[in-house]
Amino acid sequence: MKIDANKTRLMQIAAFLIKNHSYQFVSVQQTEHEIWLVNPKNEEYPVIRLAFDNNVSWNVEVLQMAI
Repeated sequence: MKIDANKTRLMQIAAFLIKNHSYQFVSVQQTEHEIWLVNPKNEEYPVIRLAFDNNVSWNVEVLQMAI
């Protein structure tokens, strides 16, 4: 099984946020190119979506919302 370098980077970023900033993985209907993380205690960035598309462009969405 070949592990894509982009998937590896995505997992490394997610692991960093989970370990160092108390984010939790959220299981949603997603593509294999997305990871959703949540930390309700982080008032500025409670939800983060990490993704990359087939053109290898990175996209980090930080959703600000009232919790």
